[in-house]
Amino acid sequence: MHSRIGTPVELHTSGVAKAILAYAGPAQRSRLISRCDFRRYTETTITSREEYAAELEQTRVRGWAIDDGEHEPYVNCVSLPIFDARGRVQAALSVTALKALADLDALEGELPVIREAVSQISVGVGGQLLDGNVHAEERR
Repeated sequence: MHSRIGTPVELHTSGVAKAILAYAGPAQRSRLISRCDFRRYTETTITSREEYAAELEQTRVRGWAIDDGEHEPYVNCVSLPIFDARGRVQAALSVTALKALADLDALEGELPVIREAVSQISVGVGGQLLDGNVHAEERR
């Protein structure tokens, strides 16, 4: 499995990248996305800037990102942003699984537990408890 802690990833195939970029400022998001080649790795890989922008918007609205086997067809994940004291995303937490052990529905069923962990981490770095789908800066 390619996915490992600390391993570089393709931004357009990564749940963590989506969770972070969905909340990034427009200039930073545009700069980073401009580096994507949108290479297809699997049948579910996002292959255009427009499709990726729509996925980032959907991520922001629901408060969490997915990777539906976009780099490796047998791996999926859910990922939630971690907010700092300024209400900005500084990291994301991803729960990754082999699809044979836990498909996206199973991972999504664990979102309450994952959200609680993310909230505790956010508070630990000075951030606020969030309801999972509202950006901290929008709450002020």
